[in-house]
Amino acid sequence: MVERIDVKQMTMMDSPAINFGSTYAEVLKQEKDRGFTIVEKQNKGQILATKKNDMATTEFVYYFDKKGVYKLLESHISNKNALQVITTLLVNNYKLIENTSSTVNNTVRLFNNDKYAVATYEIDSRYGFIIGEKDDSNNSWTRQNTLQDNATNIWMPTLGQFAPQITMEIFEYAQGHTINNELTKKDNGVFVFNTNSPRFPHVKYWFDITEKSFLEETAIFIDKDNRPTPVELNSWLNKLGFKQTISVDNNNNPLYFNEENKCIALLEMNQPSNNTTFEPKVQFFFGDLTDKLPAENIQMPMPILTFNTYTMAEAVEEYKKESYYVSSTPHDYGMLINTNSEEFKSILIMEDGGKYAMAFLLAETVQVINSPEIPEILIQNGFEEKNVGAIPTFINKSTDVMAQIDKTGAFGSYSVAFSKNEF
Repeated sequence: MVERIDVKQMTMMDSPAINFGSTYAEVLKQEKDRGFTIVEKQNKGQILATKKNDMATTEFVYYFDKKGVYKLLESHISNKNALQVITTLLVNNYKLIENTSSTVNNTVRLFNNDKYAVATYEIDSRYGFIIGEKDDSNNSWTRQNTLQDNATNIWMPTLGQFAPQITMEIFEYAQGHTINNELTKKDNGVFVFNTNSPRFPHVKYWFDITEKSFLEETAIFIDKDNRPTPVELNSWLNKLGFKQTISVDNNNNPLYFNEENKCIALLEMNQPSNNTTFEPKVQFFFGDLTDKLPAENIQMPMPILTFNTYTMAEAVEEYKKESYYVSSTPHDYGMLINTNSEEFKSILIMEDGGKYAMAFLLAETVQVINSPEIPEILIQNGFEEKNVGAIPTFINKSTDVMAQIDKTGAFGSYSVAFSKNEF
């Protein structure tokens, strides 16, 4: 049996099917069988179903994702039916969300229950409502939560992949935002909204070039004199499931990646040298940076930290006692300790004044040297991070040893370098 939201009792309209997850073919057939006039739109991305009777005209738009899965229902209604639809929702135990807002020309009310998210709207004299499965995850088409950060108040604009324009309008107008007609280029699928927030003055949306109907990118702009710190943005994005990758853009801005949703966040916080009209922003779009994520679950062998005591031969004998030791081979700069770690297969040890003085854990890849687990392992072994130079530096006070994480190859390769403390 097809589940429906019952609006017929008070509006005399037919009730739409809300069997979300159905295929395009299934929805098409069920509405044809009910006697609806069908118009297929947007390359099978939408089905417009219309039926007239003596009491009312019913018009539904069924929206589908790129895989042909039914995601969202929109119903166009008349002004006289708008209040009745709201009443129907309330008597059917849909809760009105408190942050519902309105502007001069637009009113949006958000409702939900345990299963569905609903929004009624009056936008530029258009009346209607949308309904979809309740889902406040980052890239949901029906997200009602702004995912606002408590520390900075930055939020994530709606970004349901290939979602229709109505989802953008609902999300923006529900917050009381207004469209910026000067910056908006509807013919190009570009929409800009003013937010009334001095720190985050506007948001921008990009729809597909061909149809101008499928959401692809969004960005929230930031006052250049009041930018959140990298630490604050990192914390917020981590909470949303994003991890910093090893990639940066041409201006050394970091890219973050949500592996589950294949969503990328670009933090454009650095002003280009040739751009005087710079506007910082966090831009979200879709792509795959899986191979750019730092390594996880690494095995990092801790070297022998007794420096300036052993000869090189004695140091090798000490390494032989370690569980990770496999073999040792001569090297132009000292000796290589070969290990059983997949991430650090070799430790280059070097001497100074005839004594074992330095150890370099040689990372196999740039993903390894950027692993967030390296600082954690150092801290677990008694090191503390110190702001003493361009290279991330950790110092163990009890052993008077320092460790430096060379992410750029300044020491000749990606490595974690250990030696006596110089600071």
